Amino acid sequence: MVRPRQRGEYSENGIKELKIGFGMERMPCGQERANAAFFRIGVIAHNLFVLFKHSALGEGWQRHRIATVRWRLFQVPGRLIRYAGAWVLKVAATFAEDFADIRARGYATLHELAPLNAPLYSWFNDHRLMEPLGYIPPAETEANYYRQQNRQASLAA
Repeated sequence: MVRPRQRGEYSENGIKELKIGFGMERMPCGQERANAAFFRIGVIAHNLFVLFKHSALGEGWQRHRIATVRWRLFQVPGRLIRYAGAWVLKVAATFAEDFADIRARGYATLHELAPLNAPLYSWFNDHRLMEPLGYIPPAETEANYYRQQNRQASLAA
C-alpha cells in the first residue's frame, strides 16, 4: 500500500536538491524573463552535475547530493608549495588517486559521447545558416576564407 505522503518523495527531494544545492532558493530579481533564465541555467548546471556524477564518479558517489560531493572533492586539505621553480599543490595520496580516476573516467565518457554528438556538430558547422556570414554555413565561410588567403599568398609570390 502506498501512502499519500510517500508519493512525491523522489520529486520533492529532486526539487530540494535543485534549490538548495545550486543556490536557487530565491529569485534574483523581479523580472520574469530574468528569473526564468536564472532557473534554466540552474537546471542545466544540475543536469551537468548529474552527468558528471554518473560518468566520472564511481559507484560509491551515486547516492550523494551536490553538497556532499562539493565537500568531499573540492574542500580537500592540501598545501601549496614551490618545487623546482613551479607551484605545486600537495594533497594526500588517496585524493590524488581519486582525482586521477575521475579524470580517466571523464575522458572515457567524452570519447563515448563524441559519436552521439556528431550529428549536432555536423549541423552546427555544415548546415546552420548565419546572418552575419551572409546566410552560409560556418564551414563554407572558413573554406572561403582560406581559399582567399591562398590566392593572396600566390599573387604576392
